[in-house]
Amino acid sequence: LDIRPTEGAFLYTLVQIGSAETAMEDVPHHVIVERCLIRGDPRRGARRGVALNGAHAAVIDSYIADIKEVGADSQAIAGWNGPGPLKIANNYLEGAGENVMFGGADPSIRDLVPSDIEILRNHMAKPLAWKPGDPAYAGTAWTVKNIFELKNARRVRVDGNLLEHSWVQAQIGFAVLLTVRNQDGRAPWAVVEDVTFVNNVIRGATSGVNIHGRDNTHPSQPTRRIVIRNNLFVDIGGPRWGGEGRLFQIVDGTSSIVIDHNTAIHIGNIITAEGPPHHGFVFTDNIVAHNTYGIAGTGVGTGTQALDALFPGAIVRRNVIVGGSSAEYPRDNFFVRSWEQVKFEDLSQGRVRLTASSPFRRAGLDGTDVGVDDNALRPTIRPGGDGRR
Repeated sequence: LDIRPTEGAFLYTLVQIGSAETAMEDVPHHVIVERCLIRGDPRRGARRGVALNGAHAAVIDSYIADIKEVGADSQAIAGWNGPGPLKIANNYLEGAGENVMFGGADPSIRDLVPSDIEILRNHMAKPLAWKPGDPAYAGTAWTVKNIFELKNARRVRVDGNLLEHSWVQAQIGFAVLLTVRNQDGRAPWAVVEDVTFVNNVIRGATSGVNIHGRDNTHPSQPTRRIVIRNNLFVDIGGPRWGGEGRLFQIVDGTSSIVIDHNTAIHIGNIITAEGPPHHGFVFTDNIVAHNTYGIAGTGVGTGTQALDALFPGAIVRRNVIVGGSSAEYPRDNFFVRSWEQVKFEDLSQGRVRLTASSPFRRAGLDGTDVGVDDNALRPTIRPGGDGRR
């Protein structure tokens, strides 16, 4: 199907699966959007491509574009009142506010948390025609926030996606937000937990991942059990995107966060952290840049000082830190002066497999190479432009 508004018309939602049902038995179920072209008006946009508020619902093998608005959030796919399971697979997804978001409005069904969500092999992008100052800019400053955001979600797997282009505009440009929100103050059960973010490429963004332990406005449940593994972050920060180029920001007392086997080319801090303290934190087998402050905690210093104050009992081992000093960090990490000493195959071409001569081959805690498994990422780096591979 080709789903679009009448020329020149603005629609709030192009495909509506559920909305404000107040009982589980009324939620639409077993609805699949497959091989559809869903577009907002090229000049006026649309607020939402698909509202995914169902049970046993999916968007697969589809192309969603021109979802954009000035002065309001817009999403290619958003869900807030569907219990799941939900699947978003093998699509091209274009949205100015957030490309994909769960939460953002309080559920109408008490205790509902969108759950059992798979987000697999999608290309999520914001066209540079939307970015003021870029040579491709088309003249309208659509309201841009981030690429992927969870505000209320449980048991989510984000695997094998390409996320491109997030800059400073209506927010500070993080590509990924795991930030629990009791959005309107009527959902104190809101939570972000049991999230697995693996085998993704994040390319061209102001900053990487922002994680909040609790809502700082209304009561919520704590953020916990997040795994971020085998992801490649490239072109994070710098003049093109604005902002500080932070890789991770972790605030408000999270628990059981694991960051493992990632490779990141970024210009800012590895971690910017604030309290309350975060428990059960693991940071292992990553290749990152120290830059000016490395791991930094607001008001508590950097390096081991920040870890001791804000991540008590943290496991921080076998990371390659480019430009860092061993005197500032726990033992059993690796420090080099330059990217050349890491010995990637060809960093300029995005080939981040370690060469046979790299000292970090098979140096990980699990006996594999430090950093990403390049083989697992190859299908992600070159997705089909139409959402099919």
